[in-house]
Formats: sequence, C-alpha cells, structure tokens
Amino acid sequence: MADPKSTSYQLPDKMTIVNAEHVYNELEALLTEEQLHSLDGSAVTQIDTAGLQILASLKRTMQGEGTTLTWGAVSEPLKAAGSMSGLSQVLGLDG
Repeated sequence: MADPKSTSYQLPDKMTIVNAEHVYNELEALLTEEQLHSLDGSAVTQIDTAGLQILASLKRTMQGEGTTLTWGAVSEPLKAAGSMSGLSQVLGLDG
C-alpha cells in the first residue's frame, strides 16, 4: 500500500514564467507538508528558464533536507530543455 503522505505532482504542460508563481506555490505547499516525493513531467510540452529554475531549486531544497526527488515520467521537451541548459544532471534527468 502506498504511503498516504507520498505525493506525485503532475507538472503542467507549460512550465513557463506565466505560471511559475502558481507552480512554485503548489510545490512549496507540498514540501512544507512533507508530501512531495516525485514529479510527473510527462505532460510538459514547453519549459523556459523560469520553469527550470523552479525544478532546480526544488531538487536542491529536497537534497538539503535529506530527501530524494524522483521522476515518475519525463517528456521529451523536458529532457531536451534539461540537456540544452546543462541541468540534466542537477535535475536528475540524465538517468
């Protein structure tokens, strides 16, 4: 049985500056409640530097707290953006 506090967050199709604040606030709330454990990036079709910064910050925050963020799924556009920005390893998209 899955841990009821374990949450996978579905990233929106557009991870851009337009919705960055909304996504950040949702992720922050899940982190505060210690309920965030994985991300589902399968729906991401567009991501800009604001979206990448949120993900990098989230990953580093969780590492600092001794928790691990895992990916349930990753879309090709998300993988490509990670690769182009040089953040694939930081975000855990390279494996």
